[in-house]
Amino acid sequence: MNNSQFIAEIYSIAWSINPDLDDASSFQDIVAEIKSTKEKAIRWDILQAAFDLPKPEPQLPTFDNSPERWKQMAQDRIGNT
Repeated sequence: MNNSQFIAEIYSIAWSINPDLDDASSFQDIVAEIKSTKEKAIRWDILQAAFDLPKPEPQLPTFDNSPERWKQMAQDRIGNT
C-alpha cells in the first residue's frame, strides 16, 4: 500500500464515521475525527468492562431424595397419611 492508498483509506474510514466530512476536509479534521472515535471506543470499552463482572454460576436446586421423602410422596399419591 502506498501513501495515496493509505490516505484514501483513512478518508474512507473517517467518512464512514462522520458523513459531514468530505473531500475538502483537512488532514487535521480527519485526524481529529479519528482521535475522537478512538477516545469514545476506549471509554465504551471501560464502561463495558465495568458491567461485565463475572457472575456466579447458577446452582441447581437440591432435592430431598431420602427414602423417607419417597415414602411420604408415595403415601401422598395414594391418599394415606
